[in-house]
Amino acid sequence: MGKNINEYINKFIDSYHNDKNGRYRSYDHCRESFLKYKNDETMYNYITLNLYAYLASWGMLRNSFLMQKDYLFSKPVVEILCKDKYSNLISFNPFKENIITDLETIMSLRDEIKEYYMGQTYIEDGTNKTKTISNVTDTLITKIILGTLGCVPAYDQYFVKALRRNKINGVFNLNSMKQIIQYAKDNKEEIEKACNKLGDLYTPMKIIDMYFWEVGIEK
Repeated sequence: MGKNINEYINKFIDSYHNDKNGRYRSYDHCRESFLKYKNDETMYNYITLNLYAYLASWGMLRNSFLMQKDYLFSKPVVEILCKDKYSNLISFNPFKENIITDLETIMSLRDEIKEYYMGQTYIEDGTNKTKTISNVTDTLITKIILGTLGCVPAYDQYFVKALRRNKINGVFNLNSMKQIIQYAKDNKEEIEKACNKLGDLYTPMKIIDMYFWEVGIEK
């Protein structure tokens, strides 16, 4: 990773600066709104709107129950993310020792987000039938957490493909996160260099996400 990461990050930076309204910026808007207003309940609708736009720009509404719902359907998820018990995850540091407590907190957050969505209903287009949500993917949960707290990478198909090439568990669980953390520690210098290039919105886990996504999308 160390010899390649800056090449991939520079590729991202080129795309980022070539389109001032490109979809990469939807991450910025989402995370920035979350960090700015997470302690202001009157702004939760605004955070949720930015979250919805970010998810849409990364394809998370396509073939999803979210397509059948407005943005406010996910406001309770924003309320979960803003809970005090998860506030320490904003400054999540994968390079520190004794990280297991933070990882367990992340798993609790995963479960709480999943629990909110599971069992909710929506009206299916075309059939007008009421459907019950029975599957909440790792991809959706991790995209949400990445765009707000920034403490996990997004486990989408390209990211998972790259993980498996590197013999890392591709299921979003404690074991996989431990392996990713070790990978980050092994490449600390390059990751920190990338973070410094991109600024405060870009966490070590976002850099991991970007790197593996680029690796995974390559043929």
